[in-house]
Amino acid sequence: MEKLFKGTLITLFITLLVILGAGAVSAATWNVGTGPGNDSTTIAGAIAMASDGDTILVHETGSNYVENIQVNRENLVIQADSTAVTIDGSGANNEPVVRIPDSGSGTTIDGFTITGASGGDNAIGVHIQNADYCWIINNIITGNERQGIRVRGDATNNNIHDNTITENGRNGILVTGESEDTNIFRNTIENNEWNGIELDQEAEDTQIIGNTILNNGRNGILIDGSDEVTGVTAKYNRIYGHTDGTYFDFSNKDENYLMADARYNWWGSNNDPVTQIEYDAINVLYNPWLYLTFTANPTSIVAGATSTLTASFNNLFDGTTVTPFNPTDWKTHIPDGTPVTFTTTLGKLGSDMLTAYTASGVATATLTANEGPGIAYLTAYLDALVLNPLTATVTITAAPVSAASTTKTIGMQTTGAPIIPLVLASLLIIGGLIVPRKK
Repeated sequence: MEKLFKGTLITLFITLLVILGAGAVSAATWNVGTGPGNDSTTIAGAIAMASDGDTILVHETGSNYVENIQVNRENLVIQADSTAVTIDGSGANNEPVVRIPDSGSGTTIDGFTITGASGGDNAIGVHIQNADYCWIINNIITGNERQGIRVRGDATNNNIHDNTITENGRNGILVTGESEDTNIFRNTIENNEWNGIELDQEAEDTQIIGNTILNNGRNGILIDGSDEVTGVTAKYNRIYGHTDGTYFDFSNKDENYLMADARYNWWGSNNDPVTQIEYDAINVLYNPWLYLTFTANPTSIVAGATSTLTASFNNLFDGTTVTPFNPTDWKTHIPDGTPVTFTTTLGKLGSDMLTAYTASGVATATLTANEGPGIAYLTAYLDALVLNPLTATVTITAAPVSAASTTKTIGMQTTGAPIIPLVLASLLIIGGLIVPRKK
């Protein structure tokens, strides 16, 4: 009995050591690059060496990493030391540059330029297939034959944040299959040949917030609801300039599906965006929308003084009433960095024209009255407002002249001939006049 008891204690002790030892093991960091101190010259090689939860740091070498990688470890962080680190997928035909299957759930891809996929339907920059909780952040995804990013299959809670997704051969982002709870936040999605964002098949509960979606070849956002797309929320985006389609195209054919919430977006102007929203039977909420105001303060200044010009998107318009609001965080205002151009006919904004960028929904400029009196006619514009800018005026008056500066007095001369010689000369002249004449 005593031996059994001792054996049990030893077993428990060993088990405790194993548990503590496992807890003490920290995630490893693997370095990719050329030269000493690196663990691998390829990203794929580092992934093969890594374990779940490790970090892979990829260093700039002056050359592209020409490879197509598959992430088959969970919770890896694969991070570039700058977006000059390029993963070029042109070495393989019809393969994504970065593929993340379900065995790669939890992966982070951070800070790369991802390009070069070609050869067919899988020629994609980043393909998330059945994986969950992935983060695709701070990348430039460009020049891929099909999609910039595709989220497909039974994929949930994936996050696409702060990327520039441009000049891909089809959609910037495609969310399809049974994907759920995809978050598309703060990206710039522009100049892709098809749609900026497309949702189709049974994609559910996608959030599209705070993105800049510009000048894509078909639609800004296409919700192809011929199947079962539901639960779409798209707010505080800047959506403008899509050449062969509309800014927002909802084509859900079943009127029983949920309402798409597209309120609080900027649609390129202050006008009702209804002509840029196409929908069939689906209910679409788009009212109210973001409304731009333009003010100068003060509106009357003297020469040499300044006036602050403010362009604010922090207003909602329902077609009748403009209602100002105060943003509470980045999810409640137009994307930071939205450019607004200011012009003036008198005075300077640094020059006659200045482009300023929004922060928390507001862009500002300073008018300096340095060109004399008159009326400064001011404009503010972006997107469709180029053709019909917002206007304001500032009256500039001449600076007042003080009484001291207008009273002219003649003071004693401080330069010229010295005073003493002048006095002596005067005495000599006078003396000459009174000297007696000789007979």
